[in-house]
Amino acid sequence: MVVPGICDAVDAIGHCVRVSGPEAGEAIRVSKADITVERDAIGVIIRKTTPTSCDVQVAGIIDDIYSSLTLGWHWIALDATLSASAPVVVPGTIDMLWSIPFGYAVASDRMLLRHMAPMGLRS
Repeated sequence: MVVPGICDAVDAIGHCVRVSGPEAGEAIRVSKADITVERDAIGVIIRKTTPTSCDVQVAGIIDDIYSSLTLGWHWIALDATLSASAPVVVPGTIDMLWSIPFGYAVASDRMLLRHMAPMGLRS
């Protein structure tokens, strides 16, 4: 399932996003997910039609935006992309972050978007 979004110009294809404001017509306002403070990511930007208009995939198989995925689970990383490694809190750097399994790579270029329960990690 893909929904239209209004995003920041710095948001890129592949960024995990969260709802950041009220709807504008049929589009939802989104911004990059931040695992240091929030656990409410809703999807991945799969297309940008203008610098501030995007399509956000919220469910299903994501094709054609990845090229070298490692098979298995992927977590939201600090930069709002997906990583094959779960985030780790390094003592003295961040007090807490959310470990959010967000998708399962079924091929090097295909991701099954699957939101799992986040787990809070503390230093």
